[in-house]
Amino acid sequence: MRRTSFDYKQALEKAESVELYSLDPAPQEKDPGAFHNYKVLGKTEVKKEALTKLRTAFLKGVVEADPDLAAGCFRPRHGIRVIRDGKTYDFVVCFECVAVVVYGGKKDTSFHITSSPADVFNAILKDAKVKLPEQP
Repeated sequence: MRRTSFDYKQALEKAESVELYSLDPAPQEKDPGAFHNYKVLGKTEVKKEALTKLRTAFLKGVVEADPDLAAGCFRPRHGIRVIRDGKTYDFVVCFECVAVVVYGGKKDTSFHITSSPADVFNAILKDAKVKLPEQP
């Protein structure tokens, strides 16, 4: 994964809308309802206190990530859709291999994250009664 010039922090902090997705980590290339080729198990709009927790955990995970660490997998179990200034940014997050792929903006990009935000993401989904994928 390469470091990115994409300002994910600004997108999250100034978002008009944020949705958190629970994803099946097995690719589903022919599923028209998929989130970047991953089946959606459920989703929830994230607001107020939950949004603050999600942002804080996500940003902490990115700051603490080792840019030289890489894993051979990509089995994302979470997605985030951010709408900011009329543009959509989708974050596909794999805490198992500590990677995030971002779709949107001028070009798709990727960066590292630690697995530390996973518990916060899962708690937000559970509170919204969204089905969680099987954990690694």
